[in-house]
Amino acid sequence: MIDTGIDPRSLAGTLYRAFGPSAVEPGEAEPAAAAAAAESAFTTAYMTMQVTRVWYVIHNHAFDAPAVRLATALQAPVVHTLHLPPDKAVSAALVHVAQRSRPPTVAVVSDFQACAWRRVVPVDAILPPYPPTGAIPWSETAGQGALFAGRLSPEKGAAEAIDIARAAGVPIDVYGDVYDPGYSREQIEPRRSWPGVTVHQGVPRTSLWEANGPGGRGTVSRPAGTSPSDWPPPRRRRAGLPSSRSGAVDSVR
Repeated sequence: MIDTGIDPRSLAGTLYRAFGPSAVEPGEAEPAAAAAAAESAFTTAYMTMQVTRVWYVIHNHAFDAPAVRLATALQAPVVHTLHLPPDKAVSAALVHVAQRSRPPTVAVVSDFQACAWRRVVPVDAILPPYPPTGAIPWSETAGQGALFAGRLSPEKGAAEAIDIARAAGVPIDVYGDVYDPGYSREQIEPRRSWPGVTVHQGVPRTSLWEANGPGGRGTVSRPAGTSPSDWPPPRRRRAGLPSSRSGAVDSVR
């Protein structure tokens, strides 16, 4: 683990919003300042990688144009895993680097996502986020309600999950941390007081599996950028850890 010395608070303005930019939240930088902060952060991260050791492959998960564009300076092969639907800035960066003599490998997390991204750039691999179903205590017995797991942001659909559970007349437990403060304030907080709705902070995967196990609840979440056809079978709904976007770049030696 390499500490790049970057203050994560400086990247608050790079928050990804699935439905376009919205009002700047308190503590966030203006768009120009946010772009400059991202440029500086990824420049520092990649420079740190180059001087620390020899890497066999660089695996980038950040959904930021500078993370894609600046990676062309690296000597090691680069893989960009795209977890979200096509975005104008990221798409433009991928098109640009695809024309280089050593284009990066582009991976997505579902067939549905691959169809969308292939309209923009070639997709080299599909890496589905399969959960370890053998480690999850599944039950043939129906649960007592619904469970949603995912960060609290529009593209994850926590508010819709609550509405679906309420329409079905079943209680729901929502597990997830605040990613988009405006969305959480406007869509989740008003629903928090509804009968049968319990909102929890993010928990470790194993704790979530226990809540989803025998006598527990059925999960109604799915990864962003996927379609229902990408889901596991009914009794094997994805029960992952509510994620948070750190803008990190993973390096594999």
